[in-house]
Amino acid sequence: MKRYSLLADVATLDASGDMVIASNQRIGWLEFPVPLSQGSEFFHQDAWYTVISDHACKKVEDDFFDPEPEKRKSTLHLYDEKTLKRQVLQRLEHDFHIEMEVWGLHPGGHKVRIDAIITPKRRTKEWGKNSSSSFGIEFKSSLTESKGSRRGTTAYYAQCYDYTFASFSGYGRVPVLICPKFQVGSEMASFLAQSNIGTLDYDKKQQQLIMELQQTVWSERLGPTRFGKTKNFAKRTGVRSTKIDRPSPLPKVAQDSEYRPDELLI
Repeated sequence: MKRYSLLADVATLDASGDMVIASNQRIGWLEFPVPLSQGSEFFHQDAWYTVISDHACKKVEDDFFDPEPEKRKSTLHLYDEKTLKRQVLQRLEHDFHIEMEVWGLHPGGHKVRIDAIITPKRRTKEWGKNSSSSFGIEFKSSLTESKGSRRGTTAYYAQCYDYTFASFSGYGRVPVLICPKFQVGSEMASFLAQSNIGTLDYDKKQQQLIMELQQTVWSERLGPTRFGKTKNFAKRTGVRSTKIDRPSPLPKVAQDSEYRPDELLI
């Protein structure tokens, strides 16, 4: 086992009562079965850490989150893939186990690596027969789509399609979620759904993350839907049914709901 010190910049008061920042203060330690490469990141107890040496990791300060909620609403981070990834996984951490940068083997013999794989953690019983289902996530900056690069977006879809055939270490084959959701035509949307490729996107109106695979599978406020509890997410091969799965609308969340997720807009 390899032990790492967890460091953070901590605010303290000096003798005169003024606030000062004490850099690189040890706030704990963590053990890993294998050494981590310098510069890599991991998520631990609602915070991100970066490996800064062969024995220390430092907490990443999210300076892009303004403390005032109204200012947060005007801050969008769709064009920064690294920030987007951090924001989304920070919200998912409440309900899912998260493993980053998971390697898999494609049937063609090529090794592939997906950004993250998530598995239901809390409220597991609510997932019914899918309580042990895992979902892969591949992040991509919306800049790819906004530039109008058809080659860029189709290459992204092809990448995700390849991932649906790969067997990932400890998980096997998993559905792949595109994050964020790109606008596609109905035929492409149908092809992606038939290929076990879904989306993970932020609904600005309801202020929550929503996972979809043909229909809504899970939402941040309501958890897994009936479809998410009963749908067989195993990768299909060969002939598909021509029956159309008609999407059911996501129940509206009352404005006075007691649940108040952090407004880390994506």
